[in-house]
Amino acid sequence: MTAQIAAGFSRRQELSELEKLVRELLPDKVAEAYLELTIIGGRPAHENDPVDQELVNRRLAYLQWSPEAVLLRPVDALIAVTGLLTLVHRELTKQHERLLQGYVAAAEVHQLQLHDRQSGEVSSVLAQVLTDPDEIVER
Repeated sequence: MTAQIAAGFSRRQELSELEKLVRELLPDKVAEAYLELTIIGGRPAHENDPVDQELVNRRLAYLQWSPEAVLLRPVDALIAVTGLLTLVHRELTKQHERLLQGYVAAAEVHQLQLHDRQSGEVSSVLAQVLTDPDEIVER
């Protein structure tokens, strides 16, 4: 009995984490529609509905044709989460590449500043400390 309660509690935690992830990564209407589909298991598809189309395009739902109607069914939660995490991974990879390119550009600029300055010129990045009183007066 305790194991059943623990399993039920664990399942509710997983669902709440799923709900948080879906709400965080999807537009509100799409998240609501997907979560509703997971509860009811399917509903008639609405032709030309942008939310239904978005669910299908994001592979969160699929269309099931029957002689009576076309149903919109949710994909399995594990498949949905994996797909959402793959999108997050791709975006993070792009951001990481941009960050890396930024650091490379900064290093190139730094090298140019160090090598392109004329003798006696102080780099805008570096500070020069003067301790010789005659040099201080001269400058």
